[in-house]
Amino acid sequence: MKILTVIGARPQFVKSAVFSKCCFDTGRDEVVVHTGQHYDADMSLKIFEDLGCPPPKYIFDGLSRSPQLMIGEIMRDLEEVVNSEKPDFINIFGDTTSTLAAALYANKSGISLLHIEAGLRSRNWDMPEEYNRLCTDILSDYLFCPTESAFKNIQSENLKGDAFNVGDVMLDAIRVFDSSFRYDGPYSDSDPIVLTLHRSETLKRRERLAELLDYVFEEAKGRQILFPIHPNTKKHCVKYEIDLSRFEVIDPLSYIKMQGLLKLCHSVYTDSGGMQKEAFFHRKPCITLRNETEWGELIDLGWNRLWKEKYLTKVDDNPYGDGFACNKILDILD
Repeated sequence: MKILTVIGARPQFVKSAVFSKCCFDTGRDEVVVHTGQHYDADMSLKIFEDLGCPPPKYIFDGLSRSPQLMIGEIMRDLEEVVNSEKPDFINIFGDTTSTLAAALYANKSGISLLHIEAGLRSRNWDMPEEYNRLCTDILSDYLFCPTESAFKNIQSENLKGDAFNVGDVMLDAIRVFDSSFRYDGPYSDSDPIVLTLHRSETLKRRERLAELLDYVFEEAKGRQILFPIHPNTKKHCVKYEIDLSRFEVIDPLSYIKMQGLLKLCHSVYTDSGGMQKEAFFHRKPCITLRNETEWGELIDLGWNRLWKEKYLTKVDDNPYGDGFACNKILDILD
């Protein structure tokens, strides 16, 4: 059994690292391709170094920045890799442009497709990720769901693939790499607030971005706000002439340092899907700076709330499995 894993964006690198470690530890044959969608070294390859995992065997470069051209170029470049490696499965994570491109390639080439983190739905059609998720799930042969609600979404849609609720591979990463987590950057409060913003729907209008920043500042009630700023968010703040002096703006953090910061912080404000879960894994309250979320379980458990809503009563439960999702996936493939 040979698996070709295709990744391209920062959250996928962590999922890929823990999946690859499980493949190596259990003697499975896996090859990793990095499409180059996130091309900054600090946001991509350094993650593998920090986690003590080998880097991808193949790294594409020079991709166009428009999604439609990127999809075509990834499919073109995958052809050469597949002809060389001859995998039995193509494996993808999440909902990025790279995910959709690899799904389309697998479907057209007749190679069995695995989708890890299948079944998520936000029902927000202004998000390009929602189209990517649904199209990828339609094309997949094996759908590995992180929660029971994601599994039920797949069942209700009557898709062709076989679906399994295996738990969340991000919880695997917390379990495997927890002893490495550290934050040694600047902070003055003993328990600061963490803020991250990066989604296109957050950044496309000045009014929206300014409204969210004002909201977070008011909610902080004097606490220090650490803002690891995404390069694209920083560019938009400059473009919109938004003053960030109210926040402790720092450079983007590595996965290891971000998890370390989440362990010590008071709470998290974010528009990121992955960050909502990571806050929960570290048992930190999260305010999602969106009008919906694909992780409704966290709302139900009271650890997360949408920014215009109120918290529910917190429930000490875990819908994301036992931290051994990767092992379950490989056992199913065997």
